[in-house]
Amino acid sequence: MNENLIEWLEERIQSLEDLAEFLPSGESGEIQKVEYEGMKQAYRLVIMKLKIEG
Repeated sequence: MNENLIEWLEERIQSLEDLAEFLPSGESGEIQKVEYEGMKQAYRLVIMKLKIEG
């Protein structure tokens, strides 16, 4: 179960990285980049927790 969730989270991280490449320049794009970075960090923390518990 945890392995599937970890894989799914890693795919979401990659998707966010891919999407970030297409964000517009300017303030709205920068805000979205910060939001994406926050989500990626949250996903990474969950992955670390699952691996420790795993």
